[in-house]
Amino acid sequence: REESQSGLIEQIESLKKDKNELGRKLAEEKESWRMHEEELKKQMGEEQRVLIQEGESMMAELRQKIEEYQGKLSESESEAYTARQQVEEINDERKNLEEKYLETSGQISS
Repeated sequence: REESQSGLIEQIESLKKDKNELGRKLAEEKESWRMHEEELKKQMGEEQRVLIQEGESMMAELRQKIEEYQGKLSESESEAYTARQQVEEINDERKNLEEKYLETSGQISS
């Protein structure tokens, strides 16, 4: 009976050691997992920052292009307005010349 109790005590001690060892390994795994998780969060944060910086850079380029195109559009509109004025002046001059021609033709025929 003493032997069986002694054997049980040894088994209990062995199980306690196993439990303690498993607890230690579990704590190590948890710490390893936590460190991996922190590293992933850090990497994701860095990637997010890079993406934000790239987006901001692209927006700045787009704003610059928009300004450039708006300047070109204003210039083109101004040139078109000037061209229209010149066409109107030419048409007015043509009408004046036609009127003078008709007037002169009428005087010559009379």
